[in-house]
Amino acid sequence: MIKRIITALVLTGFVIVMYSCGQGSPSSAPVGSTITIFPASVSVSDAGGLATHRQDFVIMVKNANGVPLNNVKLNISYSWAVPDPTGYVQLYDGDVAVDSPMEATTDENGTYTLRFDYQSGSIEYTADLVVTSGSSSASAEFAVDAGA
Repeated sequence: MIKRIITALVLTGFVIVMYSCGQGSPSSAPVGSTITIFPASVSVSDAGGLATHRQDFVIMVKNANGVPLNNVKLNISYSWAVPDPTGYVQLYDGDVAVDSPMEATTDENGTYTLRFDYQSGSIEYTADLVVTSGSSSASAEFAVDAGA
């Protein structure tokens, strides 16, 4: 009877420890990791009236061996982004408009999809979408011009 209780306690402890691995707080990407942003560059030319559009950016973090990393904390910024529909760009965490810079976390596949809403039509702006984590970083240029 005591052996069963001890075995049950050991197994319960083992399950708790295994469950807690990977469930902790997000951490920065380890040294040697790479961050990739897709698409790497977006250029919009629009001479029409002012309109709002959506662009998704997929951000992936991999370790030095090319293995995707989950639960990695990302810092994402774009200089024209504000959490206000009257601004040129709004960053979203899911469906919630957030300020720039913002923090996000990679999912179980080592990715994060950033919703990027932007204004176009008779306006021009350009900047780099910058993603950092630990000593790793990546950028993607996003530009809008007023067209011809």
